[in-house]
Amino acid sequence: MAENTELEQPTNISEDISSAETQNTETTEQVTDKTEEIKIPKTRFDEVNERMKVAEAKLAEFAKAQKDAEVQAKAEQGKYQELYEELQKELAQERERNSGLVYDQLRKDIAQRHGYPMLWDRLRGDSEDDLLADLQGLIRDLPGPTAPSTDGGAGSGARKPEPEPITEAARIELANRLNLDPRFIPKNIEFNFEQE
Repeated sequence: MAENTELEQPTNISEDISSAETQNTETTEQVTDKTEEIKIPKTRFDEVNERMKVAEAKLAEFAKAQKDAEVQAKAEQGKYQELYEELQKELAQERERNSGLVYDQLRKDIAQRHGYPMLWDRLRGDSEDDLLADLQGLIRDLPGPTAPSTDGGAGSGARKPEPEPITEAARIELANRLNLDPRFIPKNIEFNFEQE
């Protein structure tokens, strides 16, 4: 008889679907409640953070003690040459790193001093004079500002130089050729008499 009750299936499928949806909603609410409960109090965070800092300090202290013990062991064994070579290697690495920083700072200072701080990383040279010469070369190669064309055309935007004033004799000659009074010929007109 127990077997028959286990094998019985519900006759209404819509009841099964609604009960499954209800269970799904309940589990979703439980999950959101659990995620809200995971918040860590600041005191607990500070406590864990402090323990981490202490552990890092102990690790650094242990690494230093281990290195000191290694140095002591080599000194006792008379391996001064190895110690010397290791220290020279470390010193060379620090000097290389330091010289790179000093070189970058010199390039930044020169670029800043001359009003072009954005060009510091493009400067090349071994001395301050070389860096300054390189900066001047870069400045010379920069394009100048372009003004919009005043004649309405789509030209290059470069202004045409103002024409130089012509001499009084040239104005009179031009006026005679055009059968005009010389007063009506402007003094800054461009005219080439050799085009005839």
